[in-house]
Amino acid sequence: MLHTSLLSNIIQAIPWTKLSPEESVLLELSNNIVASKKSYTVMRKMAGVVNWQRLLMLIRQNRLQVICKGSFNSQAFQSVAPKKIFQQIVADQMTIQLYAVKNKRVLIKIAGLFTQAGIRFVVMKTLPYEHVLFRSPVKIAGDLDILLPVSDIKLAAGVLIKLGYECFWNHEKVNKNILIQQDFYAPLGEHIFVKGNTTVELHTTIVNSSSFTSKLLSDYNNRLLTQELYNQKQRKIYHGVPIYLFSPTALFVSLFIHLLYQHNLQSVVRYYELFRVIHSYNNSLRWNGVLSLIQTYNLIPFFYWFICLFNDLFPSSLPKNILQSAQKYKASFGLPQRILYYIMKRRLFHPSDLPFRDIEKRVCWAIMNKQIFLSAISYIRQTLTILPL
Repeated sequence: MLHTSLLSNIIQAIPWTKLSPEESVLLELSNNIVASKKSYTVMRKMAGVVNWQRLLMLIRQNRLQVICKGSFNSQAFQSVAPKKIFQQIVADQMTIQLYAVKNKRVLIKIAGLFTQAGIRFVVMKTLPYEHVLFRSPVKIAGDLDILLPVSDIKLAAGVLIKLGYECFWNHEKVNKNILIQQDFYAPLGEHIFVKGNTTVELHTTIVNSSSFTSKLLSDYNNRLLTQELYNQKQRKIYHGVPIYLFSPTALFVSLFIHLLYQHNLQSVVRYYELFRVIHSYNNSLRWNGVLSLIQTYNLIPFFYWFICLFNDLFPSSLPKNILQSAQKYKASFGLPQRILYYIMKRRLFHPSDLPFRDIEKRVCWAIMNKQIFLSAISYIRQTLTILPL
């Protein structure tokens, strides 16, 4: 067997496993988010070869305009970046703050009406946590995600329809009579409600199994996990309105599940959200509870992949025992896993570049789970046609 370091050097010599100049700068900027002393060595070295428009595109795709504000405001960045790039980042920062005000108003209104109607809802993801996690909004929320029991779906739909929202499922408009007039209605995955450029998603499960057929979680286990997380809800007051949020442990697990299923362990901003959960809820995040849920639903291999990629972005941010277990798992990688890891490290910075078809996810997860060598060959072939050399 080849020595580990030699094997790593060989893999990194392959063009499509090597970070591009823009990706290298973005990795350094990501490291700076949590570093006590910021470094701009890579950026200075790459300044002459970086495609600044492409870098701006990656910053926007990863929603880093506010998160990396400290680096963007530094003399080191402004001395090498074109002035126009900096001005566009500042304009984005202002837009994010304006949209945050609007999204906050939408959440307050809907939460108030749901509470009055007796709907037992949990606000998912990080919008209502922003004042704790980030102090100020860091990205434009794509939609408002709400988890609620199946028995409350019809009532919640009625509230949104009265507000002027139209319902869509699988990109097709749903007749509102089906939702609010039938005696019994069984929801199929998530329902999307749209009004203008505002989107509200009603979920009855953590994973939208109707639009993705992978069996990492069976339908039964999907509902069991959803119930376990839902049971950990906590009542909070959000701008004068009572709402329910996940406990820190349930929030962490739900964000990891979302990152895995929805984003295939990509998107730097999702990792940053999880970093902020770890940092902000250091005393109340129960790692034993996290590991228990991950083990119960057989997601340990994927969790360890996430932990290793997380540590590449934000070093020294994890409990020592968690990181050591993940690194021990990584040390057992065979050739397919090692190649995939370097590709995944590149793909961290491309949340919008690559469409995630079911087959693509299944191939990727099979390699992560050390199941199919042929999956590695198929996945690499796909990647060669997508990632720039």
